[in-house]
Amino acid sequence: MIKTRHLAALAALVAASAVAGPAIEDPVCAVPFTGELSVGYETNYIFRGVNLGEDAPWASIGLNFPISEKLSLDVGTWYLNSTNNPDNFDELDTYAFLNFSVLGLDASFGGTWYNFPEPGGNTGELSMGLSKDLKIFELGGFAAFDMGNVGGWYFETRALRTLALTDCLDLNVGSGLSFTQDYSFRTPYLGADGWNHAYVRLGLGWHMTQTATLNTYIGGNFALDALENIDDANRLHGGASVSVAF
Repeated sequence: MIKTRHLAALAALVAASAVAGPAIEDPVCAVPFTGELSVGYETNYIFRGVNLGEDAPWASIGLNFPISEKLSLDVGTWYLNSTNNPDNFDELDTYAFLNFSVLGLDASFGGTWYNFPEPGGNTGELSMGLSKDLKIFELGGFAAFDMGNVGGWYFETRALRTLALTDCLDLNVGSGLSFTQDYSFRTPYLGADGWNHAYVRLGLGWHMTQTATLNTYIGGNFALDALENIDDANRLHGGASVSVAF
């Protein structure tokens, strides 16, 4: 016969196991989306080849809503403050994109609203992107139409490759080339035409936990003909960020 104190000890053990065991997810409480929260720093905030400021911390949050097996919606916001800029430049972006497949390609279509608290102003943009995983690398490109006062088009093609160095460390390599047609980067810049800029980028991604990743990168930005009257300098720049998925 089990003694009373043994029964008490067994009951305590069962209770402790229940408390320490894995939590059971309540489907009623589960949210219908996944997301990612990120914070980072850029030595130079380079937007489509143009240097818009230096020493720039930023933060973002993005959510993905699955709609069907082949359709999802991305929404999010991103804020950056360039602390080394004569205009005290900062930027707040809000975006929404539909992701889908077309002709065997991964596609996205949507818009971004750009707000500039300092020095002031705002504009909107519609864009369409296509990409294809070729196993050796991912090839992609996108076209963006500026709905601001100047208007115009921006086109970019790029190649990306991610290599797993270890179970926890990835090497990320990328390069791209862009072309503009009467494109306005932001006031007071006028529209630019022609080959815009080329870039290369090398980064490391360290998966610190199952949900948190530390990313660092160094990149080279090379101005082409369209930027000769806007920002014709070639720059070496870098940055770091931490992202947490949920």
